[in-house]
Amino acid sequence: MALIYQWSCGIFQKLLTRKLFLCDPFRVVKKNKEELIMKTLIGGAIAVLLGVVGLAVWFGHFLNLLAGCIPPVLLLGGGLALYLGFDELKDSWKNKEGKEAPAEDQSRIAELEKELNELKKK
Repeated sequence: MALIYQWSCGIFQKLLTRKLFLCDPFRVVKKNKEELIMKTLIGGAIAVLLGVVGLAVWFGHFLNLLAGCIPPVLLLGGGLALYLGFDELKDSWKNKEGKEAPAEDQSRIAELEKELNELKKK
């Protein structure tokens, strides 16, 4: 068992240091960019084709999955809407109370408003 663990750790170490690869697999060479785009395009087309075939074959199962997903989504979405609506309501209640700023802040506010009006006149 210890031998298998040491072997797997060695492989993992080589993967991390990229000594197992002959070249850097994360490097994109400019001359191969078109080739990379074509591979992505072909892979995407194959995935779409398999998805359409899978949907056609297992359409009943897809509808069961969809029917099972809709109630939790509605439950979570409705709960989020309730929470956000209640939070907005609390904010509007706070604004209606109209708390006054402290006296020292009111004098500073008055100074800033006066300065703003002077700048607007220029």
